[in-house]
Amino acid sequence: MIPFIHILILALIQGITEFLPISSTAHLIILPKLVGWNEQGIELDIAMHIGSLAAVMLYFWRDVMSMLTGGINVLRGKRGYDADLFWQMVIATIPVVALGALASYLGTDHLRQIWVMAWASIIFGILLFIVDKYAKNNKPITKITKSHAFLVGLTQACAVVPGVSRSGASVTALRAMGIERAEAAKYSCLLSIPTIFASGTFMIMQIMKLDGAHITADQLYAAGLAFIFSLLSITFMLNWVRRANFNIFVVYRVGLGIVLLYLFV
Repeated sequence: MIPFIHILILALIQGITEFLPISSTAHLIILPKLVGWNEQGIELDIAMHIGSLAAVMLYFWRDVMSMLTGGINVLRGKRGYDADLFWQMVIATIPVVALGALASYLGTDHLRQIWVMAWASIIFGILLFIVDKYAKNNKPITKITKSHAFLVGLTQACAVVPGVSRSGASVTALRAMGIERAEAAKYSCLLSIPTIFASGTFMIMQIMKLDGAHITADQLYAAGLAFIFSLLSITFMLNWVRRANFNIFVVYRVGLGIVLLYLFV
């Protein structure tokens, strides 16, 4: 039984950091080390990811319906924006799944070291600042092509390294392509749907190998709280980037990296 306050804080971190460009994985690894908690376990991770997935699907339900319609249209051999959006989500997810499977096979313990996460947070934060500052800001997401989607998929696959941030990497790539800030943030959120689904499916397959795996009250609390915090996070980010840049997240990333290097290295 995990103390409720632990579940609340973990769900808060998962919900907020999953969609902001600051790396949810790194924060969930760092927190237990900072406060001396035991790791929360894969079951609670799955529950929180399910909560985040439900939140982003609810927030962008019209786009989710477009993706589903696009999938049906692809099967029927029809073309159009919905079919293109469906293919883009599939194509962008392939590098993430491939690299994630490779990393799982090879092992990722060496990537979960504090100094790795710290430098990843600093370097990719600075990269986001440079790209966001000098990139053009005039293209909607309707201008994204399948080849663009694949390139974005390659960049977000770098988030196999904790500290890189899947949303941060994808937003950086999209801004480099000239996609408008709010549109880039929205597209990054949409990309999280197949990515979270794929990673969640992989984690579920892992726990199915364990004896006695079952749903607990802790997992239900974690999923519900992550759902609420994820909705708030998505709303905040989209409202923020409509009137400002990504500098607030860059400052946080760089500051976090420096603090981690000072405390642990």
